[in-house]
Amino acid sequence: MFVWCGDVVKLMVQFSKAGGKFLFGSLYTNEGFVFHLIPLIAFVIAILSILEHLGVLHSLLRILGRFLAFCTGASPAESLNASANIFMGPIDSLMVIRPYLKHVTESELHCLMANAMSTVTGSIIGLYISFGISADHLLAASVMSAPAALAVAKLAVPERSNKTDVIKRTEAMIPVKRYRSVMDAFSSGAVSSFTLAGSILANVTAVVSFMDMINATLRWLGELVNIQNFTLQWICSYLFYPLALSLGVDPSDGHRVAELLGIKVFINELVAYAKLGDFRKNRLKFEDYINHNYTDWYWSDTFENVHLPTWNITLTEGFLSARSEVITTYALCGFANFISVGVIMGCYLVLVPHRKTVVFKYVFRSMVVGHCASFLTACIAGLFL
Repeated sequence: MFVWCGDVVKLMVQFSKAGGKFLFGSLYTNEGFVFHLIPLIAFVIAILSILEHLGVLHSLLRILGRFLAFCTGASPAESLNASANIFMGPIDSLMVIRPYLKHVTESELHCLMANAMSTVTGSIIGLYISFGISADHLLAASVMSAPAALAVAKLAVPERSNKTDVIKRTEAMIPVKRYRSVMDAFSSGAVSSFTLAGSILANVTAVVSFMDMINATLRWLGELVNIQNFTLQWICSYLFYPLALSLGVDPSDGHRVAELLGIKVFINELVAYAKLGDFRKNRLKFEDYINHNYTDWYWSDTFENVHLPTWNITLTEGFLSARSEVITTYALCGFANFISVGVIMGCYLVLVPHRKTVVFKYVFRSMVVGHCASFLTACIAGLFL
């Protein structure tokens, strides 16, 4: 089922390229980040807006919400929000249950924030697929993270309230239609997508530039004590190495996976997925080399790069095994990072200003829960590989 859904998403990505070629003309390439981002997000959000207007998306959310509530015992508000996070962004999914936010308990509020930290949206999944990440595993990871977030969130902040006036019907939580017609939905979705695309571009540009500044500073400090290549990635490759091994990745891939986990925790998952995509491309190129019966490849002395002499190619930073690659795909799936903390906190302070004490109390814990949910799904995936 996930393979089929993944093929559908890949087809959507291909359709978005037509818009990209029209928009950028001869400037359009398969490598540029911005060339994929703008047309893809515009197309996917426009389609999701049409499905929302027609009631298809809400019907699917009702089914998933009921299923999660039945399986986990969570309240309808928590379950519906967790289901919505699979398809919508953390803010849009919150709008689905907005009328009930003022009535949620502390445990439920923490759970809602954890839901937002644990999954990635449908439009962003398409972007990760354009990096070369496996579509079926990305979809499975996002779906699995929903019940994982509910489970871990309730362990982190158990429900202590004796509230008896819990809303029993998830249908009551579905808001009225936001659009007047299908064309209004399509147009409004496409226009609103540029806000999301602009936010992503601004954040990624700033984060990558800031990371380069941090690495330059660390390299300078390292040279003072005769340590070469002292960077944030190098620190993370050792700091998160035990965690990488506990997820079940191959020991030879431990440092590379640890580096990706560190990037997810301290920077964001988008940068981490982009680097995982580079590892995947290197692996496929290496396998193609081996399939041609070439055996003269070798690792560099520091085991950082792989050299393919016959083709005169160097695979920078090497690659991961197929199994480690899949496990890492699950481990990186989620919005849990310090940038998301600011976004979530700002959103809740606007929607429920009278609960700001609770938001401040649990927002960082929800980020930790988001990481734990992603790592838990990675462990489960590793058991089946």
